[in-house]
Amino acid sequence: MYKTLKVLGILILLYILYFQIIEAKGWVYLQKEFSDSHIIIQYKYILFAVMLMPINWLLEAKKWQILYRNFEKINLKEAFITVLAGNSLGVVTPARIGEYGGRLITSHPDHRGGVILATFIGSITQNVWNLFIGLSFSFFLIQDLIGINYIEQKGFLIIGILQTLMMTALLIFLPKILFSIAKTQLFKKSFLGLNNHDLVSFSSRSIYKSIGWSLVRYIIYTIQYALVIMAFNGWSGIETLFSGIALIYFVQTIIPLPSLVNVVARGEIAIFIWPKLGLSVPVALLSSYTIWLINLIFPALIGAIFLYSYSTFSKSKSTLE
Repeated sequence: MYKTLKVLGILILLYILYFQIIEAKGWVYLQKEFSDSHIIIQYKYILFAVMLMPINWLLEAKKWQILYRNFEKINLKEAFITVLAGNSLGVVTPARIGEYGGRLITSHPDHRGGVILATFIGSITQNVWNLFIGLSFSFFLIQDLIGINYIEQKGFLIIGILQTLMMTALLIFLPKILFSIAKTQLFKKSFLGLNNHDLVSFSSRSIYKSIGWSLVRYIIYTIQYALVIMAFNGWSGIETLFSGIALIYFVQTIIPLPSLVNVVARGEIAIFIWPKLGLSVPVALLSSYTIWLINLIFPALIGAIFLYSYSTFSKSKSTLE
């Protein structure tokens, strides 16, 4: 019965991925645009982007290892398995909420509260850079090149600034907040499965390290996006290229994408922004979908294999066999 449920879960995951890749209208539109444009693909750049994909996820694994070590010591291989398993569920749920479930499944059951807390902090440290760098690079783009009016620009920036400030403040004061929770009378035996020692011992140093590794990871997946654009002959100047990428990641961060329209929504964001910056619609769509496949879908398929075999993790600290 238990094995049947795992197989059913994997089939549901694969169906949702199939729906996003094949059945979504954006894919049909992409095929039409590509056939009409006669784009010559430079595959060497795509190969470089693919080669950076494991580095991208190893950096995420390093973040997870650092944050989760507040509760349990794990090696980098265990961390890598856990983040890929989390990604496999994250890509098919709104706002990647399924990532928590994937990491819970492949982590020790005695530290579920720690899994939730470490995943939450890791997500915030990454999104802080998405928001901060996106705001920094796109401040002038959103009015001069995207063509929105002053009121829309102001609202756009206010939302981004508030999210960035809130996330940054939460990261800075989180250890103190946890310590205060641990001392309250309302706190009995547990808080999200965490005991008093877990809350008090969660270190600021691990958060700062996570912020640093998140910046390195941001640089890697930005380079990947740039390489993919170059593969489709979409080079339009380094300043415009990286500013556009920063804006894309910024918008994707502040707008949760429902799972079944994820690929379509990404395509809509791409064709809203990139053509204003000099890239054709086919290049915008091809680049968006290609980076989505490289950085999310391929790792999700690998993560699905780990999810199917997760029982060795749930019982002990050993890695998958």
